[in-house]
Amino acid sequence: MQRRNLFQAAFATLGAVFATATVSRAQAATPDKSKVVYHLNDSDKVQFVINNIENHFEGMGGPDRVTIALVVHGPALRAFHAASANPDVKGRLAAFAKSGVELAACGNTIRPRR
Repeated sequence: MQRRNLFQAAFATLGAVFATATVSRAQAATPDKSKVVYHLNDSDKVQFVINNIENHFEGMGGPDRVTIALVVHGPALRAFHAASANPDVKGRLAAFAKSGVELAACGNTIRPRR
């Protein structure tokens, strides 16, 4: 039993050292600006995710304090098509683009199925 406890303690210590080194390296690389990616797949969650992004900007202190990317997958992509997009969604996305939100669509979703 003591051998097992010794290995668990050594593994936990090694994990703590690695985590500390990783966090300090990440803080040194981007001390003032966080990076966040939102993934959107469900078409009924479009407004929810847009609200979350707006709240994230407000909570972090604006676009100069955080970089946000929105990646749209699957069925949610239909909500962003120019012809069928809700005018409110269009306007909010335009404001996001001006704020620096990176907008992307899943390549597999866009690619036609054979």
